[in-house]
Amino acid sequence: MLYLALYFPLLPLESLSCPLSPSALVARGRILMADPAGQEAGIHGGMRLASALGCLPQLQVLERRPEQETLALERLALWAGNWTPLVALRPSQGLLLEIGGCLRLFGGLGALLELLQRRLAELGHSWQLAVAPTPLGAWWLACHGGARICADLETLGAALALLPTSLPEWPATVRERLQSFGLESLGALRALPLGSLRERLGPQPVEELCQAWGELPDQPAWHVFPEHFRQRLELPWKVEASTALLFPARRLGAALLGWLESRGGLLRRAAFLLEQGEAGMTRVELAFTEPGRDLSRLLRLLEEKLARVNLDAPVQAMTLELEAWSEARESRKLFGSARGEGALACLERLAVQLGEGRVHGLALRADHRPELAWRPSSLAELASCWQEERLPAGPEATVLPQPLRPSWLLPEPLALEETRRGLLSRQGPLGRKYLQLLSPPERIESGWWDVEGQGDLRRDYFVAGCASGERAWVFRDRKGWFLHGLFA
Repeated sequence: MLYLALYFPLLPLESLSCPLSPSALVARGRILMADPAGQEAGIHGGMRLASALGCLPQLQVLERRPEQETLALERLALWAGNWTPLVALRPSQGLLLEIGGCLRLFGGLGALLELLQRRLAELGHSWQLAVAPTPLGAWWLACHGGARICADLETLGAALALLPTSLPEWPATVRERLQSFGLESLGALRALPLGSLRERLGPQPVEELCQAWGELPDQPAWHVFPEHFRQRLELPWKVEASTALLFPARRLGAALLGWLESRGGLLRRAAFLLEQGEAGMTRVELAFTEPGRDLSRLLRLLEEKLARVNLDAPVQAMTLELEAWSEARESRKLFGSARGEGALACLERLAVQLGEGRVHGLALRADHRPELAWRPSSLAELASCWQEERLPAGPEATVLPQPLRPSWLLPEPLALEETRRGLLSRQGPLGRKYLQLLSPPERIESGWWDVEGQGDLRRDYFVAGCASGERAWVFRDRKGWFLHGLFA
């Protein structure tokens, strides 16, 4: 087995979803930690708040909230479901992932680490990582800093021997005794007889040393993903601009897609709930005609929705809840997916931009009358038709010739005049046009049962053309000649 340890040194600060920089976390008048911009300006842990503000007046100061740190770590565990279903939480700001079984899926260890770090950067987190064949060894290496990759126990033992004895989270009494012994590295500590160490330090440090070196089994407590997805995120301050909600929405969306990945599911419908205090709550619903697990697509659709939301009051918190999902038919496509947004994703955004009911597809109706042979269809129905798997026709199948039909029918048939030479004429915007019949007649007679509608129609349809090359669909009935459609 191979374990990936992720340590988030700034998680108490990053869990507050503060998009402004420089920022720092403060408690009892002293700085606990600062973001990279604050650190570059000289802000460090232990500094007095007054000194920090004097050094950097534009510093954003935030109070620590332990409950938000716990929720942030759980969201990261859900996000880690994108890579492996075996995820363990480390209470001190980190995760453990078992990645030995998924390396081939992502193209090897190097490709997996590159993709994972790129996704972490998009979420706005700082991290330290390490890879090792034991979970505790990987965790100690990650906490010490530097991307250490130890593929076997021999390499791991050499790397662990260089770590300081102050690194493991042992009780204060154990650290004081190690300091009095003059032991500065884990390698020097491990060189001593384990029986004597157990008497002087207790069983826990000795057992953890053996587990880190792979001499004793160490089974992490794997995180159990919730049965239903619903995640809430409090904002560090009240947000008045809807576009500023995209940053925290990215973290919630990444957790949702990780939850779906762990279950082999695809997103169909979700909703963002914007909590506005006494003003109530605004619900932003997202519906996907083509189910998927694309975070950028989710955020694009949310951005279009938020641009049309008028916030009556500032947003204090937001919740993402999953409304509908479906199982994926295939885990991954053999040759990857084509670049670009895709037709259905483009239609989703057009539907949001143009308004409800403005974008739809066309579906057939069991009626021979041309104006009643089709109906508008929803995008969800259109998507299901596109994704329907059809069996190819067998060798004995016979393909019957289909009559020619225009792609554009007029709202109402337009009356035509018949000349003495047998031509049909109509008055257009550029003058009178003459049409000549080009096809034999096609009789359409139907609707005798439709008493309240158009009733029984008896028409002879023809394809007609004019000198400019335009082709039209005309018919003749008891009332005369009519233009019914135009060919593209």
